[in-house]
Amino acid sequence: MIKNIHKINVSLRLIILISQNSLIIKLLTKRNFCISNLLFHQKNQLIMKKIILSTIAATLLFTACQNKNSTLNNSDKLAVDTNMVAKSSIECYTYINNRDTATLNLTKNDGILFGELDYKLFEKDSNKGTVEGEMKGDTLILEYTFNSEGRESVRQVVMLQKANQLLEGTGDMEEINGKFVFKNRPTLNFEQGITFSKIDCN
Repeated sequence: MIKNIHKINVSLRLIILISQNSLIIKLLTKRNFCISNLLFHQKNQLIMKKIILSTIAATLLFTACQNKNSTLNNSDKLAVDTNMVAKSSIECYTYINNRDTATLNLTKNDGILFGELDYKLFEKDSNKGTVEGEMKGDTLILEYTFNSEGRESVRQVVMLQKANQLLEGTGDMEEINGKFVFKNRPTLNFEQGITFSKIDCN
């Protein structure tokens, strides 16, 4: 009887010991799981910080490059504008013969011409308009758009430059597509037309 009781006691101790060990194992397992989760979260946080820092750095670099390109573009534009101003020149001419007068204000920009041309000839209709064209050698070939008697007209004007004078050519003209042009430009007479003299622009 005593032996049986002793065996029961031993069995109970073993059961208690096994239960305690199982509890310890569970606690250790749970603790390891928590540590693993903590390490995992810390690792994720480090990765996220690296990603955020990389994104910020890339954004700052891109912004700096954009600002640099914008500065370069503005500098290039300024250089182009400065060159255009440097190449442009304004010249003023006048013609006076008794009661006949005419004025020409001309802007030259790398061979391209544009400006204003007015005629006030005695006992003739006044013509006031604009010119545009090009310079070929010493010859100005212009298209004159003007108003006369309330009607807009377009005719060709050719001038020969000699020192500080512009000699307007004369010759037979014909109408082509609503514009009056010279029939034979090489045969124009520059001795009988109006002679413009260069003056200071006011």
